[in-house]
Amino acid sequence: MNSYQIKINGKFIKDFTDTNIPQKFRGEWNNHTKQTVIKPIYGKESDSKIIEGNRNLKSNFDMIFHILQDGIYEVKKIEIIKKD
Repeated sequence: MNSYQIKINGKFIKDFTDTNIPQKFRGEWNNHTKQTVIKPIYGKESDSKIIEGNRNLKSNFDMIFHILQDGIYEVKKIEIIKKD
């Protein structure tokens, strides 16, 4: 089975978490709603997330795609590293 690690902007991904941020202004008087976005948690290479299998790699890449869609966190470079 293939094993992978993912780096975003040169930092290894340890995990992903959901976080709430104020929603973008929509022109309402009382705009107190929160928007849930996916936030990457970074770590060292030794404690980074090891992704086992191609299907799990796709699931993790989908999380990164949601980060790109939200446009909250800047992503300049994505690296997928195959482990031996």
